[in-house]
Amino acid sequence: MAATLRTNEYPGKLVVMEGLEGAGKTTQLTLLGTWLEAEGYAVNYMKRRTSQLVSQAIADAKAKKTLTPVTYSLIHAADFADSLENEVIPALKAGFIVLADRYIFTSFARDVVRGNDRQWVEKLYSFAIRPDALFYLSVPIDVSFRRTAPSRIQEFYDSGLDTGLHPDPAECFRLFHSRILHEFQDHILREYDFQALDGTQPIHTVQREFRAKVSQLLG
Repeated sequence: MAATLRTNEYPGKLVVMEGLEGAGKTTQLTLLGTWLEAEGYAVNYMKRRTSQLVSQAIADAKAKKTLTPVTYSLIHAADFADSLENEVIPALKAGFIVLADRYIFTSFARDVVRGNDRQWVEKLYSFAIRPDALFYLSVPIDVSFRRTAPSRIQEFYDSGLDTGLHPDPAECFRLFHSRILHEFQDHILREYDFQALDGTQPIHTVQREFRAKVSQLLG
């Protein structure tokens, strides 16, 4: 069952794109934002791990490899909460279209794959605002692996080495992100009414479909 999230009662719109590493989320959101601004809309971008309050603490904890599955969840939820209250909500109140490069749903998937209870994770983020539109940029795990920078694949937490799935970072990345993919496919996408976009298609093809769907939202 999907978590109960706060309704967006502000004049702005919240558009979220989720997907695996290397799916092309940032590219598509940047192109969409440029187009929306040309159409006369005010646009604001949201990215995870950008909170001035928490982002440095996350970086320090990751460097020391001290995060457990629970503390990983809690510290990223704190980062999200700070960004939501101090960046996203003010922008929505001002009538901006907020484009989120990942939101709470990647956290749902990663935290559950790390062994946390699904209902506990969803309750942890129950303060979040429900997006006005949810998109999932779909790519197979092999495409994700090929497009992801080697430095990200080698990174301890990004590759999922903390889960102990495999001692080799590359193989662990494949296993870890394959499980994230299945968490999206088996639970998140249908429970939260995502609209799927094919991330293996040419960039301009995906962007054209993305713009058409967002245009419907904006009327």
